[in-house]
Amino acid sequence: MGLLSNPKTRQKLMNVILRYNNKLCFVCYVVGLCWFLALAYTPFNAKTYFSENALLPGLVKSNAHSDSGAGNYLRNLKDELRLSKETRKQQSIPSSWLEAQLRQLGLDTYVQNFTFKYPVGILKGHAYQGQNVYGILRAPKTASTEAIVLTAPFRPGGSPRDSTSAGIALMLHLAKSFRRHTYWAKDIIFLITEHEEIGIQAWLNAYHHSHNDYVLAGELQGRSGSLQAALCLEIAHEEITRFNIKLEGLNGQLPNLDLVNTAMQLCRDQGMQPTLQKQTDYWDPKSYEGFERALKTMLLMMWNMAHGTPTGNHGLFHQYNVEAVTLQSVRIKNSRRYFSFSQMSSVVEGIFRSLNNLLERFHQSFFFYLLPATNRYVSIGLYMPPFAVLALPVLFKAVALWISVSLDASSQASEETETEGKEKPSQAEGDPTEQTPHAEDAQEPGVTLMSVFPTCVLCLGFGLSAHQAPYYFIEAARGFGMTPSEGLALGAVSVHLVAMAAPWLLQRKATEEGDSGGPNWQLLKSVSLLAFGIVLAAISSLNIAMSFFLAVVWVPVILLVRPTHSRVVNLVQFLLLLLVSPLGLVYIGSVVNEVVVEKVTDAAVLLPRAWESTQAALLMSLINNNLFANWTFSLVSLVIFPTWLMFWSLLWTKPL
Repeated sequence: MGLLSNPKTRQKLMNVILRYNNKLCFVCYVVGLCWFLALAYTPFNAKTYFSENALLPGLVKSNAHSDSGAGNYLRNLKDELRLSKETRKQQSIPSSWLEAQLRQLGLDTYVQNFTFKYPVGILKGHAYQGQNVYGILRAPKTASTEAIVLTAPFRPGGSPRDSTSAGIALMLHLAKSFRRHTYWAKDIIFLITEHEEIGIQAWLNAYHHSHNDYVLAGELQGRSGSLQAALCLEIAHEEITRFNIKLEGLNGQLPNLDLVNTAMQLCRDQGMQPTLQKQTDYWDPKSYEGFERALKTMLLMMWNMAHGTPTGNHGLFHQYNVEAVTLQSVRIKNSRRYFSFSQMSSVVEGIFRSLNNLLERFHQSFFFYLLPATNRYVSIGLYMPPFAVLALPVLFKAVALWISVSLDASSQASEETETEGKEKPSQAEGDPTEQTPHAEDAQEPGVTLMSVFPTCVLCLGFGLSAHQAPYYFIEAARGFGMTPSEGLALGAVSVHLVAMAAPWLLQRKATEEGDSGGPNWQLLKSVSLLAFGIVLAAISSLNIAMSFFLAVVWVPVILLVRPTHSRVVNLVQFLLLLLVSPLGLVYIGSVVNEVVVEKVTDAAVLLPRAWESTQAALLMSLINNNLFANWTFSLVSLVIFPTWLMFWSLLWTKPL
């Protein structure tokens, strides 16, 4: 505080910021980016460990190691599905067969019916039915105050995703094995859901008595206690090569690191190599190849976190403070070793035996972290300092511009005061009513925050329009025979075009009326940078991945943009801002996905497919916003888009 309260020291600090702010911005951006990426290197992160000693993973002997039980259930399930396909045109969950199997094992078995419809007029008038089947294994020595969940989604034939029949069969086998023992201290809920995330959302809504306008969940006739943890199975084969651990949840939430470590450790105990993002750990993590593999794993994890969509059914448990992960089977052809139902059941049983030991909820380990490898982690205490350095240029430039505006205003006021002092004698000798032009200028208002207030309100108004308009876009598209995705995408383009034209129209109107000044561009940019800095800080506390990618892409561009008299420079700035606009980033992301994942290289095929992917991404973000409370769409439309529009408006102000 003494540094800022001393006028001389404060003046020196202001001079340093004014003189060297560009160099400071460049150095901070480069250092912050390199520092953040370097965290994937083994010497710069930490080895995982167990904070909750009660878990004791792998210290008990497995009792569910028979292949025949799960194999029999799998064959019977396939026969039931084959018979169902022959008798029905559309294959649905075999709820009667599953209910009979669970009831035969002595579990409290129930079927939940639910109905869902798409939001904002998508497929208007259509409602879809679904069922969830669940059985509860009551703990013999407790009063059903706590429960853990083992769940698997049912996927019919023809689903674009891998089958989960083997996972359901393994679940039934484990239910039979668990039923024989009396050491369970928590109830175990075996849950099979239909329609992927919608089914699990319906069950969770009913279990926690929450309401959703689009997912109408039937009442649960049977329930247990507070849910402590959940494990989702996505197993497609009887023999697998390894388990891929999926942990990214809704809005970038992550499960407690102790649960992830438990799953990793139990896979290793069975000789199975666990993976993250389907990336195996490199044998020499300190080599360049090891760093490259770790960096790829960490960035893939951050990419899955950034868009806020869960990577599996486990992600919807996090919003109810239930720690959950998904075990996804990976089968590689010509692998040297395969793991059967015996090893898979031992892994799942070990996880549940560890969860059974818990005396309280997960709380000791990390909830905010990044994983460059299965046995290494980057905690929030490690990744926040480099991110702060990466975002520091925003603050430096905002302060520098604010100081510049203040100094200009002070200098102008001093000059006007001196001029008035010199002219007072001449005015006293002449007509006292005569006023000089300088006196008239002194009455004009100076540069204040109110001068940029209309621009800020206009940008926020367009953001609100972008958030509320999708329903009307989809309704209008239906009248023209277009699909909802096409209507929404064209509507988003229209909002962008109108919003981009508004500052130019206002500036042109002001010029015609004789007011060619407009808001001071330095003040407007300073306010815009401060707003963006607040946005980055708020998002980083919840979803570091989204905030990181946003900072990496935006910071260089928004630091450079400013109004100029050069048409070439203005054109370059317009193009850069268009590329980093919300719609532009979605399209670029679609292009990258088509090139990297789909291996499309022909431009004639790439660009149209990327536009189709953009349409689908916009529609899915809107659906997820309404069905699952995914706030990515709301955040982009209400916060990020108005912030971007403030920088776009900056280019239409008058250069100094």
